[in-house]
Amino acid sequence: MKEKSSFDIVNTLSSLEGKDEHKLEYIKMMISVAQEDIRNVKLYISVGLGLTVFILSQIELHVVISLPLWARVFTLLGIIMATSSSLCFFLYMRALHITQMKMTRCIVSLDVIKTRELWAGDAGVWQQHKHKYQWGQVLISGAIVCFAVIAFYLLVIVNVGDLPSKSG
Repeated sequence: MKEKSSFDIVNTLSSLEGKDEHKLEYIKMMISVAQEDIRNVKLYISVGLGLTVFILSQIELHVVISLPLWARVFTLLGIIMATSSSLCFFLYMRALHITQMKMTRCIVSLDVIKTRELWAGDAGVWQQHKHKYQWGQVLISGAIVCFAVIAFYLLVIVNVGDLPSKSG
């Protein structure tokens, strides 16, 4: 008899047969995992919107206008990417919420197979909506880079006091 490799063992789905109370616990735990994922994605949404609000509230328009063209482009690009990342994460979170509701409907029938498929199957939430999450990560990373370049430029390269004041 051939021994299974560690990879085979990890990637082989476990049986979902068992007592009804265990099935109920499984479904409840899967719903809990979805809720935790939603909480984590909310943090990403907050970071994207927080960065946007911070930049808009801390860098005055006359300062942005006085920047070189590349810096204005980076500022605008950072704002657009941070806001877009929040939208992507929100759409992913909405898909998670809908999946959570579908898993909740599995409680009455104790349909553990459907619950597992909703979460991790080929038609599950990750397979169907991972591009929203991944785009959110790319966009928030891009926004952070843009804002870091602008912050470095304003704080290190240019003396912020040398920029034209609102009255001048």
